[in-house]
Amino acid sequence: GLKYLITLDELNRFAPKGAGDPITRQIEAVAAEGRSQGIILLGAQQQASLVSPKVIENAAVRAVGRSGALELGQDVWKFLGPSARTAAAQLQPDEKLLYQP
Repeated sequence: GLKYLITLDELNRFAPKGAGDPITRQIEAVAAEGRSQGIILLGAQQQASLVSPKVIENAAVRAVGRSGALELGQDVWKFLGPSARTAAAQLQPDEKLLYQP
């Protein structure tokens, strides 16, 4: 019945896009299978496009802060429609968009 909470800032340092090192593979496994084992992963990154797609795709909830057009044009943001991308580009510093698939 124990729950574990893992919080990682600058997630791209631990699970960078295109990496296959042991730490990246472990973070990908936690993102994919952790909830069923009582592990919750909270990751933060200013540019989600720099993080392993396996980690991003397994996120139960995604919080999006103000982002630039270049970042919002990356494949990782395909889940946002055009109007949501426009809204994300215009968010104030204290505003966030939440997405839960």
